[in-house]
Amino acid sequence: MERYFTRIGWLGTEQVLRILAGLLFVAVAARYLGPARFGTMTYALTIASLASQVVRYGQDNLVIKDIVRNRSEAASTVATAFLIRLALWVLACGAMIAFLHFVPPPGPLGPLAVAGMCVLVLAVPFESQFAAARAFDLFRNVSIGRSIVVVLAALVAVAFVLLSMDVDAFVMLRGFETLVYGLVSLAVFISVGKERGTVRLTGGRFVRMVRLGFPIMLSQLAVLAYLTIDQVMLGLMAGSHELGLYGVAVKIAMLGAFLPRLLQSVTYPTLVEREGEGAALMGALSRYFDYFAATGWLVAIGTAIGATLFLVPLFGAPYEEALPVCLVLLLAQPLFALTTAYKSCLSASSRFWPMTVISGAAAATNVVLNLFLIPRFGGMGAAVATIAALFVASIVSASLRRDDRAMAAMMVRSLEPFGALGRTFRQVMPLVAARMGRKA
Repeated sequence: MERYFTRIGWLGTEQVLRILAGLLFVAVAARYLGPARFGTMTYALTIASLASQVVRYGQDNLVIKDIVRNRSEAASTVATAFLIRLALWVLACGAMIAFLHFVPPPGPLGPLAVAGMCVLVLAVPFESQFAAARAFDLFRNVSIGRSIVVVLAALVAVAFVLLSMDVDAFVMLRGFETLVYGLVSLAVFISVGKERGTVRLTGGRFVRMVRLGFPIMLSQLAVLAYLTIDQVMLGLMAGSHELGLYGVAVKIAMLGAFLPRLLQSVTYPTLVEREGEGAALMGALSRYFDYFAATGWLVAIGTAIGATLFLVPLFGAPYEEALPVCLVLLLAQPLFALTTAYKSCLSASSRFWPMTVISGAAAATNVVLNLFLIPRFGGMGAAVATIAALFVASIVSASLRRDDRAMAAMMVRSLEPFGALGRTFRQVMPLVAARMGRKA
C-alpha cells in the first residue's frame, strides 16, 4: 500500500491537471462552437478514439507484464509493440477515412479535421513507452512532462477562440496534444538507459505479442464501444445538436473516471506479481473491490454536486438540458470502477478471451438498448443503456462464470455505498496518518 501512495501522488497530480485543463478546453470549445458544432467535434473524436483502441492492440498490459518479469528485455518488448501499433495505425487511418466517406457525419468535417483524427491515433504507438515507464516505476518523470503538455493545449484552445478557428482546428489540436503526450513518454523511456536492454527483434516475440494482443484488443475495443458507441449512434440517429448536449454531459460525468483508471494503473503490477497466490489473493480482492467501489461513489457524489452548481454557468444556457443526463450517467461511476477492477483481475491472470466475450456482451447490450431508447428518449436513453452495459460487464458476467462467482459476490457487497466507503476509510486512514506522521 505504501508504494501506491507515491504512484498515485504523481499520476494523480498529472491527472487532476489534465482534467482541469481538459475541462477548460471543453468549456471553451462548447461555448464557442455551440451544441451543433460541438456535437460534430465530439463525433470526430469518438471515431478517432475507437480507431485508437484497435491500434492499441492490447499491448500495454503485455508490455508491463513482460517488463515486470524481465527488465533486461524492455527495449525489445517496447520496440515490438511499437511496430505492431505503427502497422495498425496505417490500417486504422484508411478505415476512418472510408467510414467518414460512406457514413456521413452529423456535421461538416474538413480535411484538417480528418488529418487531426489520424494524428490523434498516431499517438498510440508511443503509449508502449508509457506502459514501460509505468513498469519501471517512473511515474514522477512522466507526470511532470505530460502535465506541461495539457496546460499548453488548454491555452492554445483559448487562443483558437480568439482567432475564430473552426471545428477542424480544434480536432487537430486534440490530435497534436495526444501525440506530444506520447513523445514525452518516449523521452522518459529513453532516459532509463542501460537497464532497459538493447533492441532485439525476433519473430517469436512478434508472433506471441500479436497472438496474445488480439483478444485483449477485442475486449478493450468492446469496452470503449459500450462506453462511446452511444455517441456515434446518437449523432447518426438524433443529430449533432443532441450529440452536443450529450457530449457535454459525458465530459462532466467522466471527469472523475481517471481515478479508477489511476487505481488500476498503480495496482496492476502487484496483481501480476501476486498471481498464483490462490486463497491469499482472493482474500485481498475483497478490499480491492471496496477501494474501487468507494472511489466510484466519491466520484459520483462529488461530480453531481459540482455539475448541479457549475454546468450551466460554465457551459452556458444552451447546455441546460445536459444536466439531467449528466446526473443519470453519474450513477454508472461505481459500476465503471468495479468493471475496471474486474477486467484488471482477468488480465493479470491472462484470461484474455473471457475478457473479450464479457466486453462483447456489454457492447451488444448497449447497442441494442440504444436502438430502442435513442429514438424515443435521445441522450437520456443513451445514458440508461450505458448503465445497463456496465452492469452486464461486471456483476452479471462474473455471476455467470463459475470461477468468478466469488468476485461477483464481492462486487455486489462493494456496490453498497456506506459499507464500501466505511471499510475503505478504516483501511486507508491509518496508512495516511502514518505517512503524514513520518513526513512531519
